Amino acid sequence: TITIDETIYFCGKERLVSYSPKQKKTNWVLKPDSSQGSFIGAYKVKDNLYVRTSKRGLLQIESQKLIASDITPGNLIFSTSDTERKKFLVGMSDNRVFLHEENNFRELVLKDQSFLNKHVLVDGVWVNDNLIALGTLRGGVLFVNPQTGVTEQIVDYLSGLPDNEVYALMTDRRLGVWVAHEYGFTR
Repeated sequence: TITIDETIYFCGKERLVSYSPKQKKTNWVLKPDSSQGSFIGAYKVKDNLYVRTSKRGLLQIESQKLIASDITPGNLIFSTSDTERKKFLVGMSDNRVFLHEENNFRELVLKDQSFLNKHVLVDGVWVNDNLIALGTLRGGVLFVNPQTGVTEQIVDYLSGLPDNEVYALMTDRRLGVWVAHEYGFTR
């Protein structure tokens, strides 16, 4: 589920639905064709909507149609804006992390990229301007300074998480990071 302006987008395997809560009605429904396969996820970068498809990778939604993506580094797995919605943290399926700012992509050079490659990137969020959290499939959460690429801390099973397998991350208003895992949530 993604919100852009006053529209909510619901993404399922077989359709993407645009809904207006103000008008209390569905604007449109978009279904993938056989060349695209099924929808794997929906993402927002700036105010643009993208879907990841099983056969054609990342596609952009424009005028209720699927078009080639203007994001070229790889298959997007997450996109998270900072609090001012000026910078976006973007994660790719090849475990690379980018900063999208003023229509430019810059790859973050992470000192522990090998750790991320070994443990598989699944999600990422901004904590503040000097700290991001990167969730992994097998290694817990890396807290990294996005300016320097230095890992500030790794939180995993040995340091307090009930499981190293992270499903999703989110931050709260007090700059706390919530980690979703098999046993529920940890802050």
